[in-house]
Amino acid sequence: MRMRTSLAALALMASLGGAAAARESSRGEQGKGEQLQVENEIRTKLVADPDLKNTSVDIRVEDGTATLDGTVDTESEWAKADRLARVKGVRRVDNQLEVRGPGTKATAMDDAISAKLKGLYLTNTMLKHGTISVTTTDGIVTLSGTVPSEEARQQAVDIARNARGVKKVDDNMLVSGPSQPMAPPQPMR
Repeated sequence: MRMRTSLAALALMASLGGAAAARESSRGEQGKGEQLQVENEIRTKLVADPDLKNTSVDIRVEDGTATLDGTVDTESEWAKADRLARVKGVRRVDNQLEVRGPGTKATAMDDAISAKLKGLYLTNTMLKHGTISVTTTDGIVTLSGTVPSEEARQQAVDIARNARGVKKVDDNMLVSGPSQPMAPPQPMR
């Protein structure tokens, strides 16, 4: 009889333990759902912010801690992301964002402008025979090197002026082609 009681007690304890485990599992899934809601709320705030909408930020929320990982362009963007991550359900923000440094976006844009212009010059029949160097800083394009004619120089400048993102063009190119022939001297009478 004692054995039956013990087996019955074990069965009862196992079923109660299973119910408790099921409740705990249900709480864990509910907790994960809440964590996803908090992550989405933070993500929505970051995307809605004009300074942060084009940044690369990964968000994880676990046990009340929001972890921000990725890159931003400035210290103020870092601080703003930290502030926006402090929503209901977040007790602590672990801000691991890396500041790429001021001018990173501008440098990438400048590099893109220079590359685009170099490509255009290499495919242009009049300019491909020149040696045009292109540097861009803060949207200001500097052209240097040599071109075969004045017409080619002007065309290179015009192409640069019409390129997207260009604020100004500094022309330091030299014309290396034959200059206009001078008229032969007239005999004196």
